[in-house]
Amino acid sequence: MAIDNAHLKRTEEKAREEATQAKTRADKLQGELEQANKDMGGLREELVTSKNEADKLREAMNLKTDKVNFQRGHVSQLTQSISQLALPPSQEEAKKKGMVAVLALRITCLKKSWSPCGSP
Repeated sequence: MAIDNAHLKRTEEKAREEATQAKTRADKLQGELEQANKDMGGLREELVTSKNEADKLREAMNLKTDKVNFQRGHVSQLTQSISQLALPPSQEEAKKKGMVAVLALRITCLKKSWSPCGSP
């Protein structure tokens, strides 16, 4: 019986030691779980902030795209208006030739100090 009592006592001590070690591991794991939950909460906040920033940037890009499209349309309208106001090539040539003739006449007038245009 003495052997059985000693054996039972060692078994009980071993079981208590294992229980203590298990409790220590459980406490450590509980601490790690709590830290992981805190980290996850921080990451969730960071994710929400990042999504908000991404939405703001997307909205800003859309506004810029709208402005660029407006400017392109405006330039296109101006180009079309200018092309409608331009003289046809034949009239443009005549206009240039007329200007050259007027300049030539003025130069001649200046050389002779005579002006049919009324200016000396």
